[in-house]
Amino acid sequence: MIRRCLSSPSAAAATKSKLYNRTSSSLLANTKPSFLICNRPNQEDNDDNATKRFISSRSLSFHQSPYHLALAQQQQQHRNGQITRGFHATSKQEILPLIAVIIGGVTIRYSYKAWVRMNDEWEEYEEKLREYKLEHGLDPDAPLDIEVNVQQSGERNSNAGMGDAVATFKGGTMAIDLGTVNIRIAHSFSTDKKPNIVVDRQGGRSTPNYILMPEGEDVVLGRLAHGKEHQNQNVLKPRLLLSSPDENNDEKEKINKAVRHVIYDAAKNALEQTLGATRGGAFSGAAASKPLFSIDANSQPNTFEAQPIYTYPPPSASSTETSSYLQHYQSAVSSLSSPSHISNFISEPIAALRGAKLYNLLPSLKGQDDEYVIVMDVGGKSTSISLVQPKTEEIKYSTTISHISGQTLIDACVTNLIKSFYSLSSPSELNDTMALQRLYDASSSAIMELSTKTRAEIDIPYLTVDEQMKPKHLKMGLSRKVVEAEMNTLISKEMLQSITQPAEELSMSFPTPTNLPSLVTSLFMKLFETTNVNPFSVNGILVVGGGARSPIVIDGITKGVSALVGDQFVHEKLVVPEGELVEELVVLGAASSSDL
Repeated sequence: MIRRCLSSPSAAAATKSKLYNRTSSSLLANTKPSFLICNRPNQEDNDDNATKRFISSRSLSFHQSPYHLALAQQQQQHRNGQITRGFHATSKQEILPLIAVIIGGVTIRYSYKAWVRMNDEWEEYEEKLREYKLEHGLDPDAPLDIEVNVQQSGERNSNAGMGDAVATFKGGTMAIDLGTVNIRIAHSFSTDKKPNIVVDRQGGRSTPNYILMPEGEDVVLGRLAHGKEHQNQNVLKPRLLLSSPDENNDEKEKINKAVRHVIYDAAKNALEQTLGATRGGAFSGAAASKPLFSIDANSQPNTFEAQPIYTYPPPSASSTETSSYLQHYQSAVSSLSSPSHISNFISEPIAALRGAKLYNLLPSLKGQDDEYVIVMDVGGKSTSISLVQPKTEEIKYSTTISHISGQTLIDACVTNLIKSFYSLSSPSELNDTMALQRLYDASSSAIMELSTKTRAEIDIPYLTVDEQMKPKHLKMGLSRKVVEAEMNTLISKEMLQSITQPAEELSMSFPTPTNLPSLVTSLFMKLFETTNVNPFSVNGILVVGGGARSPIVIDGITKGVSALVGDQFVHEKLVVPEGELVEELVVLGAASSSDL
């Protein structure tokens, strides 16, 4: 460091030159030298005073860097008015546009990311919404605010489609077929191609619709009540009760209660299986009087958002019992729905026809006005024959014969066993009710076995005791021929005795029937005589019902129709669904859409 000043002018000049040179070199090398500069003083001043004035006038300090020198020079120029500050002008012209570009870029980038995320979330929402609709029986392409459109009259309009009605209820539709012996239930969502049969708690595809309501005791339903049918006279059959004439108010309420109990128990189990929720707790008599079906389960606790469809027997041309049956049925089940008018009712022949269309069992139908189908429903306790016009789903004619049914086969089997084992002529002569119940149970199993075999073995140990109080066991074989012969005997002696006015159900052109084929011939002839329909204009004869599973019944129908219109007609027009479909076609058709 240089800390001295020279008083000699020549020495000062030389020293100044050296210092400037060294300073320049230091600036070029980006160094930070510390120095003290002394200008040459005036001639009049002495060396010391001149040096002090020079340093004071320049206001230079020690230890300054090139940056500080440049800043000091700029400040000096500014004080002299040579330059002006330009910081704000630069910010407005250059900084603000740059900031605007940055903000705009960031905004665009994050807006795009937000749009992409919103689009992904919307697609995910639509996918979940579609899954929800499919799960709850809604049309995936239909809006959620579908208005309910049901008939106030309670009877289903056969010309109206069911697609909109199904979409209204998140739980789809549930068809309930209350037969004379069993109750069957089928369920369908709007997306289902075909309805499904709902099994009961024991895994059966049908449940006996018997009920026992002892005073002050628990209600007994289903198989347990059916097992006491011939032991306890208080066992009730709801379908037959609805067909009975109008009783007093107390008796009518008892019938309604029995019907509600049977349907509530079976339907609640089916709803819990199909919709996957347990509501209302265990079955109780009080629960059967509460709503089970509703439009909105949120506003109706312990209910299911499903539409009930009830089947009922066809109107009879010879009586008004069906009209009374339908009104009684509507009254009995009205409390099971909230509101009550969401329930629909469909005649069994129409439901069977829809089921046949669903499974393409009648390919000859072309949708013309002059087409006809005969539906023969061989039920557990009765048989009905109906003439239906498929295009309009109108029933042109219908008649019902009681006690000509699948039960006839069981009665024939029991009668034969009693004759062989007890040497009695009829079941009514047997006073042992427990033994009678066991005979009917064994005969039911034997008839089911004879539907696939020509012979069945019956084994009932300890059926009774002899005079010495020793147990007696029943073990014998039974063939189809024996059961058929016994059934024809019952028809000729007992079944036709219950027909008080044969002219209304049977044709007067034929003699009194003596067997199943002649009975079928007389029934069909009466149909053609009443409707003036040419037999050869009929497009098909559809046979359904649990009794139709027996080859004995099908053989009798085939022979009876062949005697009237010939074998070729039967071969082309007689349709008998295979397997379980023959007895499930009605309930499956009721649960399906009419727009087939």
